[in-house]
Amino acid sequence: MGETVDELWFERPTDRVEALLGSETKIYLERSLFIVQRDIDATLPQLGRLQLRWISSDMDDPDIEGDEPYVLVYVAVGTSGSYCGAGNSAYAGRSDDQEADSATFEDAVSSVAQCTQELVMELYLQTWPDCPQHNRPFDLSFSEDWPIWHCPRDGGHDVARVGSLAQIGSL
Repeated sequence: MGETVDELWFERPTDRVEALLGSETKIYLERSLFIVQRDIDATLPQLGRLQLRWISSDMDDPDIEGDEPYVLVYVAVGTSGSYCGAGNSAYAGRSDDQEADSATFEDAVSSVAQCTQELVMELYLQTWPDCPQHNRPFDLSFSEDWPIWHCPRDGGHDVARVGSLAQIGSL
């Protein structure tokens, strides 16, 4: 983990984006990216480095309606900046969004993990990560207040905490 905080972002957030995110949410997303990167490194290293990529009302996106300032954060592939914009963002908030302010670190980890799954599917047409026992993609669930990679097959079974796939052997 030799990356600097700036290297975690495809493009450094502007002051306005940082204000919309809030310092706590920004830190949660950055720490979550490190955790999910551990799972990528253990199971799909050819994907390379993940980064966070933001889109905001400052970009004057004609497809976004309304005047309320907003920011969306996606997970991107660091080498190209490609990201999955069709799926869920890792964070979506507006300047008056009370729900976004109450998001926990565990919520951010789960959100970044889910967004990474969608990124791999959209860009590489493969599932990630897959259960070694059933060869099916994991779902995310919560167990003991932490996101878990969960296999839904045969009644379902928890496989590993997000960030710890390297500890379960070959996937």
